[in-house]
Amino acid sequence: MRPGDVHLVEIDGLTPTGAGLGRVGAVVVEVAGAFPGELAQIRVEHVSRQQPHAIGRLRSVERAQPQRRAVSCPSHRDADGGSCCGCPLLGLEAEAQREIKRAVLAREQGIAVDRVEGDAIELGYRWSSKRVVARRRGRLVLGSYAARSHHVAAMDGCVIEHPRIVRALAELASVANRRHVSVYDERTGLGELRYVWCKTDGQRVLLTLIAGDARCPSVESLGRELREPAGVWLSVQDNAGNAMRGTRGRRISGVDSLPVNLAGVVREIGPLGFLQPNPRVIASAYQSLVNGPKPWVPRASRALDLYAGLGVTTELLRRRYADVAACEAFPERDGSAKGIETMTAEAFLPRQLDAGPVDLVVANPPRAGLGERVCQQLQDLAPQRIHIMSCHPTSLARDLGRLERAGYRRVGARAYDALPQTAHLEVVVWLEREDATGSSNPSLGPAGGGPKPALG
Repeated sequence: MRPGDVHLVEIDGLTPTGAGLGRVGAVVVEVAGAFPGELAQIRVEHVSRQQPHAIGRLRSVERAQPQRRAVSCPSHRDADGGSCCGCPLLGLEAEAQREIKRAVLAREQGIAVDRVEGDAIELGYRWSSKRVVARRRGRLVLGSYAARSHHVAAMDGCVIEHPRIVRALAELASVANRRHVSVYDERTGLGELRYVWCKTDGQRVLLTLIAGDARCPSVESLGRELREPAGVWLSVQDNAGNAMRGTRGRRISGVDSLPVNLAGVVREIGPLGFLQPNPRVIASAYQSLVNGPKPWVPRASRALDLYAGLGVTTELLRRRYADVAACEAFPERDGSAKGIETMTAEAFLPRQLDAGPVDLVVANPPRAGLGERVCQQLQDLAPQRIHIMSCHPTSLARDLGRLERAGYRRVGARAYDALPQTAHLEVVVWLEREDATGSSNPSLGPAGGGPKPALG
């Protein structure tokens, strides 16, 4: 296989970024814009020298997925003149997206879910959005990096962002262009405005302007003129990395935070605080993480919350358990989450060994997963149940394998379509500890996910 070759490819898989996967002989071919179940004509653009893998460009769809639909976003990569690839599944109906993601999760990671839950709102759902700032043909552009490049693809009129965010970003671009705001150039390290971060509570917007240097008069002047945001903050990211958050901030105008209700728990989200992009769906996932496949009455009434974040799941646990301990290595210092210890899970768990038996541990780890050390510490702690929420199925599958070898069994799993139009899933898995005879707690009822699938 060589670049320039043209092939017909049966698409039967999906990459983590949402591109279609097929094979030409022994070579796996990745094709953006093609969906599982389709026959695609592709032109080979790149062939790996290290492994049997190639990247192809979609030329035509010879047999279409029955639920393929027209793309509604002006910046989508399949639209004329567009190049944004942030919504690779936008060309499929929502139910087809969920079924494909469910099938890929079962086949590739051995995680069978009883269902994929979503929301009727599949456009305009995103409450948090980050943009890269660039200058093109003399004008400021707010967008995202195109696939495998640092070319900034414009995202004007993005259809998945909340309308309040769309309006705030349109105003920002207009004012910045009129003022000729200095834009950061990653090649030289010079310039001022580098990234933009918008968050909303559904009514108001909190905007964080992220500069490449603390001396940024044009950015500060821009922030003072904006009227759409309820609050404007300035943060600085002055190193060579691509972190889009910034490390420190100061208020330019307006409010310091926005109140956001997640599963009945209100938290103040500040200018550098993390906000789930789709709070409605994530609220359901949090409830599932805490409650399990069915209501369960704890005996010793003790629960632990690892990677507690803003403390939403901690608060939900405290409504049911008399004793709840929680940890978070990187808490937002807004004062809204109380009683969460600032430490890693690895430091937190050994301290719980002498504090009494644990009925439940809930964990919502980062993409790297729990890891071998935390799984071993959980084995030492021996809680009756472990509930895990993960945004990364590969690391989740590794953790499940470790815990199942340590004497836990899966009683069910459920997935949440928190980012429609993408390949992303949030997955909640419920585990229980088997006793010495191999029997399980009868109060739990039948497993929610059917027979336990084999892990690869």
